[in-house]
Amino acid sequence: MAIPCTALIHSVIIQERVNSDDGYGGYSTSWVSKYTMQGNMLFKGGNETLISQGIVSRRSWELTIRFSPGIDATCRVVFKGRVFNIKYVNNVEERNRWLILGLEEIVPD
Repeated sequence: MAIPCTALIHSVIIQERVNSDDGYGGYSTSWVSKYTMQGNMLFKGGNETLISQGIVSRRSWELTIRFSPGIDATCRVVFKGRVFNIKYVNNVEERNRWLILGLEEIVPD
């Protein structure tokens, strides 16, 4: 799979979840930026679901980035201040050159 560098036009941040001791026997969760990189965001579609709290919009995206170790479905992506959950990670052809991330953006209405 050949992707020209000029296709990587979007700046994204990959964050990982960090649990820290809260001093009371539990932990608190925060998100820490792991990578800031260029990628290509592609909108794949969306739908709306009616739940007891109202309508929730789910939008599917695909992000193509250069390979970086440690990116998995426990991480998340921030793009233009919007947060995306990673649904899957595809290491293209298992060659450690490109990753395609399946993303989901949940937007409460």
